[in-house]
Order: sequence, then structure tokens, then C-alpha cells
Amino acid sequence: MNGLRAVAVALLCCLSMVAGVPVATDGVQASAATDHGGSVVSPGNTSEYLAISGAPDRTTTTDGQLDVAAAVGSETAAVRAESTEITLRSVMRGSDNETERREAVRRAAERVGTRIRRLEARERQAVDDYGSGNLTETQLLRAMAVIDAEARQLDGLVETLDRQNSRLDDPVLTRAELGEFRARLLPLYGPVRQRIGEIARTGAGQPIYVETADTDVVLSTVDDPELDDSQYVREAHIRDARGPSRPSSLSAEEVEQRFGELYPWTDENQEGGIQIGRYGGRPHVFPIAGVWPLDVGHAHAATTPGLVIFFDGSTGDVFREFQFNDPSVVPTTTVENETADGDLRVVVETTRAGGPLGVAVVDNGTDEHVDATVDVNGDPIGSTDGERLWTVGPHGDVTVNATHDGRTLTVETQLD
Repeated sequence: MNGLRAVAVALLCCLSMVAGVPVATDGVQASAATDHGGSVVSPGNTSEYLAISGAPDRTTTTDGQLDVAAAVGSETAAVRAESTEITLRSVMRGSDNETERREAVRRAAERVGTRIRRLEARERQAVDDYGSGNLTETQLLRAMAVIDAEARQLDGLVETLDRQNSRLDDPVLTRAELGEFRARLLPLYGPVRQRIGEIARTGAGQPIYVETADTDVVLSTVDDPELDDSQYVREAHIRDARGPSRPSSLSAEEVEQRFGELYPWTDENQEGGIQIGRYGGRPHVFPIAGVWPLDVGHAHAATTPGLVIFFDGSTGDVFREFQFNDPSVVPTTTVENETADGDLRVVVETTRAGGPLGVAVVDNGTDEHVDATVDVNGDPIGSTDGERLWTVGPHGDVTVNATHDGRTLTVETQLD
């Protein structure tokens, strides 16, 4: 048992004792706006993305860092879910009494429902407090990391519940109830949140972009920014775009058609085909709860799938989205500056606030990249290592400094 897990167990023991019209804005076209505070935006010649409509309440780009409180909190959450799962498995394996087995499933389901309600309330409060200025960036990221860890554990516990429930002669839970558990957990975990938790444990920091409006949230980062296979990762959640839980009124064919309407570039440039309704476990678990997942690879993806979308099964609105893009192939706008004597130039590739931002320094005499240390708005990012360094672009005024051999080149630009 590692140190953090041991601390988490001790803490837990102590606690137990005591659809709209497309519009164009600044060259960026919204493929479809909704009445729920979100829209799917087309930046042109690359994958579309789910965005917060209008001006965000608050944005920041902050460096994830070692956070013992977040790490211990994540481990404590994991232990709590594991404890419930161990108890359930023990009864199901050790008892032949159907009444006892049904009661064990019922109690576990009640605990899952209670934990989900608490996580939903905590996440909503954290995003709202951050947007109103009552929570710092560090506190928000800490909350996200802890919530992500427990939500993942609970998602696994729901799968265990599903299996154990199916072993009963008279199952306690319906597939709709199990699907609803998983659908409610979807907004509580994500690839960027998971990365924040990893950073909290290891201290291997990297910039995290945060954008909120009301209780909607967008997070993005670049994994392995100094490596050739850097990956731009983004997640978005538009809370009110998901309606009441009920079986989906849309068919898989209608969902695929809706995808083509909202994500035309991705649809036309897909690779590996579209998967509908199969994300994260058994087929068609989510549609029973009114959610259609769709995942697809495309020409600018860093992984397969490169895009994961969750549609509301009644309205066809997108309420949750994950992106995994290769920043080196995404279309960019180039901003350059060079030294007074013209022997070096810094080349900055920009997209948008929260999007990929690349920095390279070039020797004009040889036209080869040279090593340089980079900071953005005064925050150290890393080294180009003789190649191009990728990070996420801040919102608003941006100052990029690249230093090679004691000389600093600066580029100033603005990202919206």
C-alpha cells in the first residue's frame, strides 16, 4: 500500500468513526447554437468543438502542480468506492440467501446514488464559486481532481452492480436505473480532469486552460508538450443541454445525421468509422437513460477516437465532449519576430484561447530550429528542445518570450 493510499485509508477510518441558426463571429463560425448556453463551433478546416456561448464568466491558464491535498482526497474517494464494492462482492459470493443478496445490491445502489448526488452538488458549487471569484484556480483544480477520481471509481462500481444485479433471480435494478447512474457520472470525469489528478500526485506540471460560465466548464491542456507526439486534450460540459432523464427518442440513424449537421468537417474527414451508443461499456447502456454517445477518429486526431460526443437523446443537443487532437496538423495562424541583426526568429503558431499554441526558434542562417526556453505571460512553459514546443493559448493579451543563448525574442498577440 503506497503512502497516499495509507493516509486515505486512515482518514476514511477516522471519518467512519466520528438547435439554432449558424452565426459567424470573428472568422469563427458556430455550426449550431442552442438555447442552453452552448454551441458547436467550426474553426474551419479542422474538427468542430463544443463551446460556451457568449463571453465566459472567467478564464485562466494555470500550471498544474503537486498538490498533496488533492492527491489524498482522490485516494480517499477511491477507497470509499472500493469499500462498497468489496462489501457487495463479499455478500454475493458468500451467501445463497436471495433476500440477503438483493439487500446487498439495494444498499450498494443507495450508496452510489447518494455519492453521485454529492459529487454533482460539489462540482456545480465549485464551478459556480470559481466563476464568481470565490474559488482560486488551485482550489478548482483540486476539486476537479478529487471529483474525477471518485466518479471513475463509482462508474466502475456501477458496472459491478450491473453484473451482480443480473445474477439475482429477481433483479433489484432496472437497466434504465443503471444507465442513469452512468449518464449522471459522465460530466464528473474527463481526460483533462484525470490529467490534473496525475499532476497533483507527481508534480509534473503543465498549463491547464480553464473557462467557465454559470456552471458550464471547458478545460484543455497539451500532454507531453516537448515531445514529437504531443496531444491536445480538451473537454467541455454544457450542463443545461441535457434534459430530463428518459429513454432516448432519437434513433442511432438520427444521431448520426445530427452529428453530420453539427460536425461537418469531422464527418467528411473521419477515419476508422463512427461508433454510436457503445462508449464506455456494454452497448446501449446510455441511450436507455436518454444519452447517445458517439466516437470517431479523424484526420487531425492524435488518437482513435479523436472525438467523443454525448448527445441528449431527446433534443439532439451536445452536452459533453472530449477532444484528442494532434496540434502539429491543426491549422494555425503564424506570428513571427526576429532579432535586430536578423539571425534568429521566433515563430508562434496560434489558434484560439484554450487552443493549441506552438513556439519555435529558427536560425535564419541555416533555417533550422534551435533550442530555446519559453514563457507565456511570464509563466515558464518549457524548452523547445530544438523543435517546436506546444502549450495552450491563454485568453486575451498574450506575450510569448523565447530565450536562446542569452537572447530573448518576444511575440505579442491576442486570443479570443
